[in-house]
Amino acid sequence: MKARLTVLLLLVCGPALAANPATGIHAMAYSPSAPYLATSPANTQTSGSTILIWIGNGALSLLTNAPSDNMGNHYTSCGAASYAPEWPTSGEALYVCTNVAGGMGHVFYWTNGGLIESTMLVVEVKNGGEVYNLMSNVVTSISATQTSLYATNNAPASIVAFWSGDASQTTPMTATPNSGFNLLDLEAYSSGYVQGASASEDLSSAGTNNVTWTTSPGQRAWLWIAAVQSSSASSTNSPYATLNAGQVNVQNLILK
Repeated sequence: MKARLTVLLLLVCGPALAANPATGIHAMAYSPSAPYLATSPANTQTSGSTILIWIGNGALSLLTNAPSDNMGNHYTSCGAASYAPEWPTSGEALYVCTNVAGGMGHVFYWTNGGLIESTMLVVEVKNGGEVYNLMSNVVTSISATQTSLYATNNAPASIVAFWSGDASQTTPMTATPNSGFNLLDLEAYSSGYVQGASASEDLSSAGTNNVTWTTSPGQRAWLWIAAVQSSSASSTNSPYATLNAGQVNVQNLILK
């Protein structure tokens, strides 16, 4: 009986399986003229998350300012692009932090350095240790649908997508993702604001995925898509990234 009990305890108390990456909190803050943005407090995972922050701003030059938070994390720029030709001095950028220190009351900030329109979108991927694949493209023709490049993951992952357009109108616009993506946040006002949207899809296996956004009105679009997976899922420390059509300032894309 004693030997049998020992075997049973080993089975029950063995190592726990690591949880798959999964979409965590998401947040948005925007203003037509505030000198800084701040999200409402949220409860993030205490450790092991990756957080992606997208920012659109009326002054491209101000996107050298990285976002911050009240947990002391540091966010790396993955690139920025101008909203040319419609708004050549305005632009958007993506920032990432892996192995985030999180917890209750997590607030995200961005100081834009001027009284100008800006939008910030935040997405947490719980148990996401690395950005395995990051892709960006610009749809340069005016269209009601805009399709991202493909992001590849070689293990369970969360696929996170960001959209921004250049339409100018006084009524709210729409942006809807397809392919199983869930719309997380949408800043729908364009006249006097920076419009943007975030979406995600949690995958239980390896794959290659893109997303098509349907928008009204038709417009040009700036798109990001990232595959965030566990750092233990990849045998190397070399995620890869492709930035196209005007993306600049690529740096530190291993992000592990």
